[in-house]
Amino acid sequence: MGGAVKLKETQEITLGYISPKDRRFQKWKLAGEKLAIELIGTDNKLSQKLGDCATWLLFKQKDDCLKLASSNFCRSKICPLCSWRKRLVWLQRLYTSLNTIRCLYRDSKPKKKLSLIFLTLSQRNCLIDDLGSEIKRMSRAWHEFIRDDEKSTFSPKIVPQEGYFRAMEVTVKLVNWRIYCNVHYHAILVAPQGYGKKENKDLFIPQHEWVKAWRRAMQLDYDPTAHVKFTSFKNQSEIVKYLVKPLNYNIGIERQLRMYQDRIKGMTGLPHSDYYSVLVGLNEQLKHCQQFTTGGIIRRYMPRRLTEDMDTENLVNIREAKEIIDTDPSTPNLLFRWNEGDYLLSTLD
Repeated sequence: MGGAVKLKETQEITLGYISPKDRRFQKWKLAGEKLAIELIGTDNKLSQKLGDCATWLLFKQKDDCLKLASSNFCRSKICPLCSWRKRLVWLQRLYTSLNTIRCLYRDSKPKKKLSLIFLTLSQRNCLIDDLGSEIKRMSRAWHEFIRDDEKSTFSPKIVPQEGYFRAMEVTVKLVNWRIYCNVHYHAILVAPQGYGKKENKDLFIPQHEWVKAWRRAMQLDYDPTAHVKFTSFKNQSEIVKYLVKPLNYNIGIERQLRMYQDRIKGMTGLPHSDYYSVLVGLNEQLKHCQQFTTGGIIRRYMPRRLTEDMDTENLVNIREAKEIIDTDPSTPNLLFRWNEGDYLLSTLD
């Protein structure tokens, strides 16, 4: 692209034409509009909020690409576009942190060898009405799970203390006309090389010990799920992409509940529920929940402190803020407005 943007003869110049990689904005905006349509008549306020998200995008030109400078994000926890931007923010910072750790410890003297553990923790499903309290319960259990002091209930310690990145995922299913959610954690743990493996007898931790530790932390009367995979920094890209996944919106469930809502309300013998909409339930139950947390050296080597508050989190600059500041002031800003399913160039200032 360089300095000036080459324009098509037609008046309708799309964002995808100027910057093909930014067609993703259109994809996630369309997904948000789809949810907004589904919510009409169920929660008009939330529908309006999703529909009004990112109706314009202001870009600055840098080298041969566009850099987003500003937009009107709605910052809803269930908004596909805002969630996509948030995932990009965390992925970029996690990659930076892991690469920094890898380089620092590889070049340290004496050389310290580290590896990665990919951990998945889960338990039984809960009603969507209890989703918020279940997430808080899991958060408390996680802090107990990773504690390393004299008050810890775990001996010997299960979780290595070098550092971690933890992501929360929520899946939804319909059982007997009730919405059930499964909350699970995906975590990357930084550990000494050989930690938890059979070859290292001093640090070998059997699979059932991880299950036992999570059961004790959650105070359950059954064995939950604890899946452990040992890997190296060479495979971090594969693991990191799996860590941060988009929220699974099942529109089919939403339509079923809306279609049979009156009949469902008259059914007896079902667990009480205040929600007959997956989207409304998720929006309310996830409102004050943290999706990502970090600790140890992973937190230390992240580019800057991140906030978990969607109202203040920077969803514009995925990398460092100076990337926007350092753009050439002589290049024009490009403003795109959402119009009938695509972002169209509005002005060239």
